[in-house]
Amino acid sequence: MMNKKQHIVMVERLIGNTVVACPITQEDLEKEFKQERDKVQKGKLPGYVYFIGNDKIVKIGKSNNPENRLLELQTGNHTNLSILAKIYCNTQKEAFTLENSLHLKYKNQRTIGEWFTNTKELQSEWNQLTTKDR
Repeated sequence: MMNKKQHIVMVERLIGNTVVACPITQEDLEKEFKQERDKVQKGKLPGYVYFIGNDKIVKIGKSNNPENRLLELQTGNHTNLSILAKIYCNTQKEAFTLENSLHLKYKNQRTIGEWFTNTKELQSEWNQLTTKDR
């Protein structure tokens, strides 16, 4: 029986707060990708609903990584943004449902897209959501 030569690739993995380059076979990488894709398709990956903004505006959205999302949003925004709150959800479906319910609840405060006027009512909402045992 002949040994098949395995192709090794380097991937970056987030370990704690550090990005580390790790070798992995192409075959194992494809398996990992398929497993993650299956989780996403089944809605089984956890996620967050986030409130990103400043004292005037707030974006209510969902993401697997709110910190990266903040960096993406900040790139195209001339005002300083920060993560005002993030709510952990056990599944993407749960995050999608919560995000949509918040968009509907605060539709009268919508400025454009997923951006809303930052009000005491909205601040109270995210304070309640972040203190609940979810």
